[in-house]
Formats: sequence, structure tokens, C-alpha cells
Amino acid sequence: MRHEYPLAIKTLKEAIQQAEEAGLLGMNILGTGFDFTVQIREGAGAFVCGEATSLVASIEGKRGFPHARPPRASEVGGGPWGFPANLNNVETFACVPPIIEKGADWFLGIGTQGSPGTKVFSLAGKVKNTGLVEVPMGITLREIIFDIGGGIIGNKKFKAVQTGGPSGGCIPEQHLDLPVDFDSLWKVGSIMGSGGMVVMDEDTCMVDVAKYFLAFTQEESCGKCPPCRVGTYQMLLILQKITAGEGEKGDIEELERIGNLVIAGSLCGLGKSAPNPVLTTIRYFRDEYEEHIHQKYCRANVCNLGVFTINQEECILCGLCKQACAFDAVRETRKGFFIDHDYCTHCKACYRACPVHAVKIVKKAFVRLEEELRLPVESLEFIERRRKMTLKDILESRPYEVVAITKDHTVSDAVTLMREKNVSGLFIVDEKRQLVSIFTERDIVRCVYDNIPTSEKLENLIMRDIITFDPGTDVSTAISLASRKRIRHLPVVENKTIVGMITFRDLVSYLLPEICFMADTM
Repeated sequence: MRHEYPLAIKTLKEAIQQAEEAGLLGMNILGTGFDFTVQIREGAGAFVCGEATSLVASIEGKRGFPHARPPRASEVGGGPWGFPANLNNVETFACVPPIIEKGADWFLGIGTQGSPGTKVFSLAGKVKNTGLVEVPMGITLREIIFDIGGGIIGNKKFKAVQTGGPSGGCIPEQHLDLPVDFDSLWKVGSIMGSGGMVVMDEDTCMVDVAKYFLAFTQEESCGKCPPCRVGTYQMLLILQKITAGEGEKGDIEELERIGNLVIAGSLCGLGKSAPNPVLTTIRYFRDEYEEHIHQKYCRANVCNLGVFTINQEECILCGLCKQACAFDAVRETRKGFFIDHDYCTHCKACYRACPVHAVKIVKKAFVRLEEELRLPVESLEFIERRRKMTLKDILESRPYEVVAITKDHTVSDAVTLMREKNVSGLFIVDEKRQLVSIFTERDIVRCVYDNIPTSEKLENLIMRDIITFDPGTDVSTAISLASRKRIRHLPVVENKTIVGMITFRDLVSYLLPEICFMADTM
């Protein structure tokens, strides 16, 4: 038992004493001649002592250093003072009495086939109901957080949940319906661990979260093996640089490279799991890392990044922001208050003091565009959000029918179908409905120019390799690739299944309405 938990130590000692007085522990238990005693060993409290060999060393009074196995704890030479030992989690031991009492079939009937039984989670973070919850394995994250936990504090938007303690991974909203069991958590980059479950809302910076947890595991590293000792330190330096606004191109890739090396080369479980918070936040929240590095901006306003501005339409001219600023960065004019960026130290004093939240933290590029084009920041943010949306978002924004024709049809058939469906392009498929090519308005022009008869079969006109797009491709990437390749029709395919067709005009039109509106109002 770690010495940081004196109340738990006291409670356990009292429980042992009561069991001995009742004849359930000690010598000659219940007159059976069987002797069994329990002792409490207080450890120094190092996080690394959660690893089996480190725990054995700590029990023996030595420094909590892991060592290579075998022998394992259950083998001769592997347990304390060389004796075989039964080393398990407390929860595992707690399951033994009811299994003996009710049978293995009863226990296997709870949870899932691969992860039977229940699990106790410490539900914490930005959730309304916090505390210890015992749930059957296989329950979803959504049920734990929203049904048991009551949802997010202040009804804010859920962002992520970290499971497994400091070395667990961060799971995003898209996996809220994930069943909570060992295999499922492992697949998304997290672990069951000690049962910690920290809920995060929209005000959480995922880069800062990764830095926070890595700082803990790096501090708790015993230092025995270089991959963990040096690797976690180098990762922490990069994260500190990124959150300080000094990130550089290639930092994300370097974090991934070092993280995988630490996992592969570390001696014990601490090093093998320490990079999890970093790797999962990069995996699911890479755009936040890119914003920190390339735009020096933190969307959660946690890191001291971005540019502070005052929205003149929302400002009530109370002057509290000017009073709060110790560096005289808030200036007063006849038109109102503004922030002098040459004097601003990003201390957030004005941001916290404003009673109507008129002080905003925005991207530096937005401030420049606002000054040059006289466009409000809110409109620029709208365009930025749309640019990051995906092809799937465009297809789902309007009703769409997949119009296809087999390759044994003629040019005349294709033109007739295009006219009937009022589309500018068709999918050419084989007998198994697999995509072969596309037939567009450009092909009609080519047929006319080359005097190709309308009776010509489409399979004889397939002359180019088709480029397909995944539904998850963002709009900006699609526009860039379509412009470079001079593509006007983008077939969207997922796992060899045709999802839809998007034209270059669709892409531009998706972004243009707001831009045109702003241009008309200038």
C-alpha cells in the first residue's frame, strides 16, 4: 500500500484485526488447523511500482526497479525473497469469493465473452456525477458518461475521455458507443489500466492534456532503461515547445517516431504505455497539433497562444479589461477599447475580466484578414470550419442518387441517362457493380470532336486511370488535388463501394456562399 494513502492503510489494518478476532485470519482458522496471515507493507509510492517486478522489489524494501522476466512472480525466484507469489490486482482478488459462492457460470454470464465480470471505474473530470461506478464489462462509454455520469457539466460539448490512468489513451466522440472491454479499448489505442476515466469537454486542449499526462509518467520513470528515461523526456520537450508557440514543422512526426520507439524498447509497462496519451491525441486530434504549430493558436484557449482582440459590437465600454491589464496593452480611444499586440503578454487578465466575453482569442491570420478585408472574425471562422469539412459532409448535406451504367452500354445510352437524371457524370461499372471508370460531359465533347459514333460501347472509351476519393477527405485537400490533376468529377468510394459523385463546382459552391455574402456587404 502506498504511503500517500494513510486512511486506506488504517482501514485495512482495522479490517485485518477484525478478521483475526473473528477467527477468519491468523493461526488455526475456525479450528481447521489452517494458518493464514495478512500483512500490510507500505511502499514509497512510486508509480512504476504498479509493475509486477517493481512491486516485488518494493515489498522487499528495495528501490522500485523493474527487471527482465522470467522468472515471473508465480515462479521460484520471482516473488518476494525468491518465493513464488500470487500477484494480482485487488479487483481480481475481490472477484474470487463470489465466484466460489455462485460458480464460474454465474461470473461468465456478466460482461462479454472476452472480458467477463464487472469493472470499477473512477469517473472524474467534466462530468456531472463523479465517483466510483461498478459496471458490467461491455457497457458503452456513452452509457457510463451520459446515463450514469449525467452528461457534461454545463451541458457543454463532449470532446474526449481518457481511460486507464495517466498512461491511458484519449478516446474521441466518434467512439462513444465503444463497448468497454480490454480488446475494444486496445483497438482504439487506450487501455483498461487502473480504471481511471477522465471526461473532457470542448474547453480542453488535447495538446495540453498530452503534455500533462506525459509530464507525470516521465517524472515517475525509474530511469533504468534509456528508451523510457530519454524518450519520454524528449517527447515532453517537444510538447512544451508546441504549447509555448515554438512548434516547428516535423514535430508531430517526431513525436510519433519517438513514441513508437519508447513503446518498442522499454523494459516495463510504464514505458510501453507512457506515450499513449500523446499518440492517441495525435491520432484523433491532429488538427489541434497543427493549429498550435503552424497557426500558433489554441482553440480551447488553454495555452498562451493566439491573438487577443476586442469585439467592438459586444463591448459595453466598462473598462474592466483596461483595469485588469498590468502591461498597459489595452488602449482606450474615442471609438472604444483595443489591444496593442506589441505590449500584450498573453496573460489573459483582460480575457478573464470581461463580463460579456467581448475579449476574443483568435488566429493571427484572422486578425490580418480582418484588418485588410474588413471581414468580421466570425465569418472567417465559418469559412475555416467549412474548409475542414469532408466530402462525406457535402454528400450528406443534400439528397444524392448514385447513377451508374454498365460498360456494355453505348454512348447514346449514357447521354440519355445523363439527361433523364440531370447529372453531369455517370459511374461506369462492371457486372459486379464495381467501379470501372466514369463518363462525363467532357467525354461527350471528346466523342463529338473525334467523330465517335453514338453506338460505340462505353468499354471501348475507357482510356484513363480513375482517381477515387475517400469520404473522409477534407474539402481543402480535395480542391487542391482536383486543381492539380485538373479533375472536374470526384468519385467518392469507400471499401470498393460507390458512395457518390462530387463535382469541382460542388466543392467551390460549398465554400462560396458565405464568401459571396461577405463580398456583397463590403
